[in-house]
Amino acid sequence: EEKPGLPEDRRSLGDPQATTSGGVAPENRDLREARIDAAGSETRPAFASIPGTARNAHPSWLAAMATGAGAIERSERAPEDQFFSNLRVVGQLHRLYLVCEAPNEIVLIDQHAAHERVQFERLRAGYRAGNVASQPLLFPITLELPPLEREAAEAYAPELLRIGFEIEPFGAGTVALKAAPALLRDSERTTVAVDLLGELARVGRASALDERVDHLLATLACHSAVRAGDPLTNQEAEALLQQLDGVDFQGNCPHGRPVVLRARLQDLERGFGRR
Repeated sequence: EEKPGLPEDRRSLGDPQATTSGGVAPENRDLREARIDAAGSETRPAFASIPGTARNAHPSWLAAMATGAGAIERSERAPEDQFFSNLRVVGQLHRLYLVCEAPNEIVLIDQHAAHERVQFERLRAGYRAGNVASQPLLFPITLELPPLEREAAEAYAPELLRIGFEIEPFGAGTVALKAAPALLRDSERTTVAVDLLGELARVGRASALDERVDHLLATLACHSAVRAGDPLTNQEAEALLQQLDGVDFQGNCPHGRPVVLRARLQDLERGFGRR
């Protein structure tokens, strides 16, 4: 059965493994759980229905949530198989969140955090396999850098190359950007390269290699993900949900923000006085 895909011109929701001049990165899976809960909440399995009961009856469930009287779960552990693919997309809220329906609950998904997690997991798998897609530039971009950033470009050249950046010395105080990750928009190549070099110059060899690489990959994932404020069609939203089922999903984006919030139907009914 053919799954919904994304229009080719929507690079913000593109696959970082897409073969341009590089290879195809594989995918993974793992996680934890954190929960925002009201007093009197009951213990429940991760990614199950939301725990908790309202302290006081309130005519508005949303207002109750805002004052801490309701209960909402922030899920950080792996859901059941095909959980995201089986959600029904209801719509997009403020061009920030996907509103989805599941049996007996409503699911809210931060579109940027979700796509950032997808991009990060695929980039990390690609890095480990040595096949992150890279796009050679027809005309290299010259960058004037402070001494520390230029030293970082030389010291971390192998690591940068493995994530798609080919950067070489080019005269005093200057480097040439000759290739960039294929998933980046053309307008972001220079900005991301400079940001990464600045971060590498700052952390130096003080951090472990895996930590440095994960930071680089998280920055790439953030820049390549769909943005807050980007309109998504239902087809694009469904494709993003399927992508979440295809990676090593973790409940937070690489920078620590939650991806998913879930609310039980019975809590909504209680808030509206139906229970």
